[in-house]
Order: sequence, then structure tokens, then C-alpha cells
Amino acid sequence: MISLSIVDSVLVYLVPETIYNMRSRLTKRYILYFLIHFSFSYGQNVIQNVDWDINDDNEMVITYTLNPENPDDVYKISVSITSDGGRSWFSPKSIEGDLGRQDGYGSKQITWGIFSDVDELEGDVDVEVLAILHRSIRDKLMVATKEKKDEISGINFYLFKPITNFDSPTYQKKNENGTLSQVYPYRDVDEGSVLAVGMNVVLPPIILDLHYSKAYFFSSDSLLYYNSSDYSSGEKLQYGMFDSTDIYHRLIAMSVSHTFLPFLPMIMPSIGLGIQLSSLNVNDPESSFNIKLTSSGLYNPSIISTSQTSDIFYVGNLFMTHGWFFSQLSYKKSLIRKLKGWSEIQLIMGVHLF
Repeated sequence: MISLSIVDSVLVYLVPETIYNMRSRLTKRYILYFLIHFSFSYGQNVIQNVDWDINDDNEMVITYTLNPENPDDVYKISVSITSDGGRSWFSPKSIEGDLGRQDGYGSKQITWGIFSDVDELEGDVDVEVLAILHRSIRDKLMVATKEKKDEISGINFYLFKPITNFDSPTYQKKNENGTLSQVYPYRDVDEGSVLAVGMNVVLPPIILDLHYSKAYFFSSDSLLYYNSSDYSSGEKLQYGMFDSTDIYHRLIAMSVSHTFLPFLPMIMPSIGLGIQLSSLNVNDPESSFNIKLTSSGLYNPSIISTSQTSDIFYVGNLFMTHGWFFSQLSYKKSLIRKLKGWSEIQLIMGVHLF
């Protein structure tokens, strides 16, 4: 015998219905149709519009609407039923339809052969449709959840401190003995400073980044350099003493990276590739900064030597957002150049705009 009553529901209407049990005993009962309490175990409103009916074949037909949080999400669907007002639940066995892994928005249907599992269903009956987000190993390693995407998505504007290193043996030697080193804002020099700004757009799993920097170097010893200025005569290879405003590395770079390990709390790592247009420039210590316009374009006579360092690079990032605050640690390394190869660590702080 089957009798149903309202459990956490709203009565809609009352009609007679004929139901048979496994012993073919005919019992006429009044079936209450109502809005069933439903629940789900992942996300808000993933399962909607749960309802059920009894057809002429003594089957319970359960309908629901799947409303994924993300279009590509796949959910594992299951059904639980209680006949004692929720004190105990069981999972029906003789069940088919839109169960297991389901994706895509739309109406779904599940059919349960009642009397294949139980002799009778009696009491306060409630149906629960559950959706658990199915994540493969790849998804867990590479795809952020909706909550994490909402947390990190946005546009970031930032300032950063570049710590640049060149692969050249000459630079390495002079850097180690302290005769050539990068100048930072806190160093006690007249004009040496670092100008480094950037922005990135975070659309998980993709991050687009654009940044510009001009980092200065200080030499406490004479340096041999190639004079590439437009001199009519004189030796090209020359020695010179340079202060913090005479040697600088200027660059503009763009990169695309992909996030991974999204389950890490607070932080999000990413790795990618980029292209950098850059050069190491030497100014004439005895010349004032004065850009001139010639028939061939802009010309700065104060630059007496330029060494191109443009290259393709790989980049690794570790970033964090908290409200309006954005911070990031980045490392990038040139891929093609050998003697003129370089690497750079970036300490980044900025503003996160949702």
C-alpha cells in the first residue's frame, strides 16, 4: 500500500489515482501532488524544479532541471528517497534515465520501478535529487572552481620591482665583485631609479599580461663598450666610467599564461610564454639628454651604445588577490639568446579591479 503526505512542501491539488503493488492488490488511494523539498550538494540552484508522478506502469517518474554553474561543468546525479519524513533515506536500485554524469542546461527525467525494489511504499515520502560536481584529475589540476574564478578574475594594475640578471660572463663577474650592479630606489644615488608598471587581465584559466620597465645600473669601474653612435671617426671599442643614469635596460613585454593547481588556498600559480622587446643602453656621460627629429626619425645623440636583448621568454607566476589588493611573484627567462640571454624576477604589488 502506498500513502503519501506533505513533507516541507506546498499542497497543489488532490486527485484519485490507482496503484498496484507486487501482489497485484488493487488499492484506490488519494495521491497528494505537491512541490517536493529538494537539495543538492554542490553550488546554488544547480538542481531546480524537482517534481515526480506515478505512471500507469507503477513507476515513479522524477523530473528536474539541471542548471550548471559553468557551461562545461559535469555533475554526478543521484536520487535518494525517504518514506519516514527524512529520518532515513535509501537509494533506489531499479532506476534509469538522466543519472550519473550529466552536463548541459535543461530538463531531465529519471524513472524508478518502485515495486522492483520494495513491496510497498508507505509513509511520508520525499524525493531528493543530488548533484555532485564531477572533476577529473586534469580538472583538479588545471581548472579552477567557480568560487576561485570569481575570486581572482578581473583586471590588475600594478607597480613592480625588476631584479634583472644577464647571462654574459662579463656581467656575472662584475656583478659578483660589485663593480656593476642594478640600482634600486632605496640606493643612495643622485638620479638612479626604477620605473616599472604593468597590467594584466585574469580570465581563468588564461592570464594576459603587459608590462614596461626601465631599470638602471651603476658601474664603479671603467667598462669596455661598443660605440654605436654616429661618429665620423674614432675607435668603436672604448672604455668609460658610468654612473647610475648612464646604463639602463628598457623593455616592454607581453605574455599569455595558464593557471594550474587551483585547489591551493589563497594563491594561484600560472605558467606561460611571452615576447619581450628590450635593449641595454649606454648614454654618453658627457652628453645631455636631447632627442632630435631627423629625416630618418627620432634620434637620441646621448645614446652611444645599444645592445639588443629582445627575445621570447617563458614565465612562471604566483599571484594572490584579497579584495582590492593584488600581489604577484614572477620569474621569466629568455629562450633563444645565449650570450645576451637574461632572466628577471619581478616583485609585484597593485590594485585588483573586479
